[in-house]
Amino acid sequence: MKRSTVHRLTAMCIAGAALTASTTASAQHYYAVDVASPFNGSDADDGVQAQLWTNDLHSTCNLFQHDFVNHELWYDTSSTGAYWVEVGWKDGTDASGTCHTQTLFWADSRPGGGYAEHFTGYTLNAGAWDTFQVSTAGSCSWSVYANTINIGTSTVNCPGSGRFAATGIESTSQTTGNADGWAGNWWEQNNLGTWTNWWDNGTTCQTSGNPATWIPCGPGIGNPRIQWESGIGTEEVLNENFAE
Repeated sequence: MKRSTVHRLTAMCIAGAALTASTTASAQHYYAVDVASPFNGSDADDGVQAQLWTNDLHSTCNLFQHDFVNHELWYDTSSTGAYWVEVGWKDGTDASGTCHTQTLFWADSRPGGGYAEHFTGYTLNAGAWDTFQVSTAGSCSWSVYANTINIGTSTVNCPGSGRFAATGIESTSQTTGNADGWAGNWWEQNNLGTWTNWWDNGTTCQTSGNPATWIPCGPGIGNPRIQWESGIGTEEVLNENFAE
């Protein structure tokens, strides 16, 4: 699928369906997300990369509600956003009820395979840029990298073309926990294997999208919330103030 460059800064409140829908007890997820369509009419069908700077990340580890907050990169492996690979930092409870403290993780949602989370032994070094990448490993498989380290592979996950990336915060609560971070230096790899920097300092907001309905976006709207930071990318916060 060929699409023009669009960055959508989005604050979302979603009941049930979500970017990272899982089998947790919490039915409602909240997002502050920058979604990007392919660069200059090309595509992201072979992979994406972005950098995240995470200053703070904390969620109450509630074993009954499975509360968590993530700062992460999503790679949607279909144009509808129904299937994906995600990688980043998690604080709080995972889908099985285990508590994690600022832990590097990746997860995937695959056709016929459901949602699965995978955890590493790495923990957050706050206040530094981390480079995350999801790129083709061939045969409908995707290699997941964190700071050039291959931390896993998503297999049997190739439902369609028109793939795209998103970065931001996901939280199960607006009243507990907090987060503060930035995202920038986005890249995508087209179906010829060419990497392109799709840096863009313009934003277009929208109120609807697939698979869920989105709240209108903009600085100061929503919790978590997101704003463009000139020369950096985006800043995302939960129960904290923007740096600028």
